[in-house]
Amino acid sequence: MSDAQKPEDSGLTCRFMQEKEATRLLYMLPAETEGRAFAIQFLAAQDGEGTSSITRDFAVVASQVLGLKVLLLSIDGLAGSIGQTMEDRYGLAPGERLEDVAATCGGRLGLCQTRSARLVFAAPLEGAQMHLKDWVDFLAGQRAQWDLILVDAPALSRSYMGGVLSPYVDTNIIVIAAESTERSEVRSLMDRVEEMRGGLLGAVLNKRHFYIPGFLYKRL
Repeated sequence: MSDAQKPEDSGLTCRFMQEKEATRLLYMLPAETEGRAFAIQFLAAQDGEGTSSITRDFAVVASQVLGLKVLLLSIDGLAGSIGQTMEDRYGLAPGERLEDVAATCGGRLGLCQTRSARLVFAAPLEGAQMHLKDWVDFLAGQRAQWDLILVDAPALSRSYMGGVLSPYVDTNIIVIAAESTERSEVRSLMDRVEEMRGGLLGAVLNKRHFYIPGFLYKRL
């Protein structure tokens, strides 16, 4: 990734994970990627695991804490307008639309800056059909424009796209909902990624409940 510049003060903060945990993982990424963005895809077995929330928090930390130019790409499409999707699904305030970049996919993608110019959101427009080749070509064409590309994939139970796209990103992270996701579901998702020869960096355990008060953990 390119040298980070001083982050902008946009008021964006993590909502669902600790900033230090996201920062720790991001520091594990290669320091030099030969002028091309490092791409990470976040996947889950079922809807409701929190993939969008985790992808969002990593994007915020990378752009606001580390000062990287970040593209947050939602394969799932929009829920209403692009601005409404950014606010409702990701808790991001929409800024300027980027029509010139969207035109590279025949006008099927909507791209919009957040109020921080270092973080841009992209998703298929309503009714747009994006196939594997479209996503692969788009990612390849955007590699030189960003430091980091974070892909929010739909759940495996609903779409095959995250699985088949897994070898075209640099690594994949599985999002698991604590006390909810079945082991067999996670195994099935891992098998799909491995069958496609995609790389797995690890997993994020989301929605964990602490039944013991935090101060007691230090005494255990």
